[in-house]
Amino acid sequence: MTRPPVLRTVDHQFSVLLSPTRRAARLARLLASAQLTSWGLPSATAAQVVAELAANAVLHGCVRGRDFRLTLS
Repeated sequence: MTRPPVLRTVDHQFSVLLSPTRRAARLARLLASAQLTSWGLPSATAAQVVAELAANAVLHGCVRGRDFRLTLS
């Protein structure tokens, strides 16, 4: 009888609140890339997705006084 493979899970979590500005959208991309790299994960594709979503949040969802949150897990 063979044993099922043991899956290791690592609990990675990162979250930051950013202001709704173009500069913060760029910062979101940089933070996502740095965090994923620190976890030993490839970051290029995820960083591009974060950049697009953050830019959309800033350009189309901007409500004065309301920030947006970047969360990675």
